[in-house]
Amino acid sequence: MTDSQSTQSMRAHPHLRAVSITDRQFEPMTQESAPLIARSNVRALEHANRRRGWLEASADVTRKLLADHTQSALDLVVRYAASGADADAASLVLKTLDDEWTVRARSGENSGITLGELVDPERSLAGRVIRSAEIELVDDYASEIAGARLTAFTAAIGAPILGEAGQVLGVLSIARATGRPLFTAEDADLLGNFTRQIGAALDLDSARSDREAARLTEERDRIAADLHDHVIQELFATAMGLQNVASALTLPDQQSQVRGYAVSLDETIRRIRQTIFTVQSHHWNLDSVQGRLLTVLDQQSEALGFAPEIEFAGPLRLGICDDLAEDIVAVVREGLSNVAKHARAQHARIAVSLVDEVVTVTIADDGIGIDSPIRDSGLGNLRRRAEYRGGRFTVSSPAEGGTRLEWTVQISSDP
Repeated sequence: MTDSQSTQSMRAHPHLRAVSITDRQFEPMTQESAPLIARSNVRALEHANRRRGWLEASADVTRKLLADHTQSALDLVVRYAASGADADAASLVLKTLDDEWTVRARSGENSGITLGELVDPERSLAGRVIRSAEIELVDDYASEIAGARLTAFTAAIGAPILGEAGQVLGVLSIARATGRPLFTAEDADLLGNFTRQIGAALDLDSARSDREAARLTEERDRIAADLHDHVIQELFATAMGLQNVASALTLPDQQSQVRGYAVSLDETIRRIRQTIFTVQSHHWNLDSVQGRLLTVLDQQSEALGFAPEIEFAGPLRLGICDDLAEDIVAVVREGLSNVAKHARAQHARIAVSLVDEVVTVTIADDGIGIDSPIRDSGLGNLRRRAEYRGGRFTVSSPAEGGTRLEWTVQISSDP
């Protein structure tokens, strides 16, 4: 713009004032403003140092949790939280396997918090944070939340520890004694960043534990399969061979000795089967048909006077519907009850299998046998259950003695 143009613009707009670069003056630092600037710099430095301290604490705790998820790691969490926030007490609440929330770690003298203490979900800061999954600042901790036993503390922050899916894994709480400064939004923000790191570490540790459990499960299944498919079959063949050898011998003592070896092998096979059962039992929960049958065995053991054996085969968990599971459980319960009442047995073995959509439940004992099973109303009920599903129920007395019950139905014939 030329000088003449500028002059014309000024005349057209008399309220404007032309300002040249030489008119811009920077206010020099005065004696009064210097302390304010210095204090601002100190605060900025303190803020940066605090954030750096929290980051270092997060990294250290994460390494500790991933390397050794033990009580010492949890204690480190609360110590760092109390130190980083300049708090007088801290506590860590985590969920138990029984879906209860308990104090797993604490820091600070006279906190009034006890390790292992159950958290009141209605009248506690931790309980409120668990329900809301949000950070909460409290300015009157004693009277509003905790009650008389924590009157030494006023300010508090509760921060949720969240998993990757947003679920609450725990709560980290910090508190300051009465008379000390209240916590600020910055304190809550720093604690929240810290708990996010804790949540990520716990998630990673849980994922690692799941992978390790899966690896262990696969290894157990492989061992169980080898025992069942190879070891047991070889031992069984050896036992049968010994029985044949015993029959060919002429001296009674030799026959008795060889048959004794065969009996020992049978007992070894029984123990291996029980080991396989124990190894594979980690697959079953109490609501599955396997879990429910295990419960029945526990309940019947006292009446029987011994612990019966049980074997499972086939995709029972996936292939058995709820009402069919009810029938299977009833069959095993009634069958074992019949053994306890009439058989005078020392051993009983149950086998439950699902092969080609056919469910078979077999209960065999080494008792005195049974002459007229139809007269027993319980066994008659088992027959009716089988016939209702288009199946069959048989009772027999094997040559080696005892009684054998077999209940068979086809899944495709379910009503």
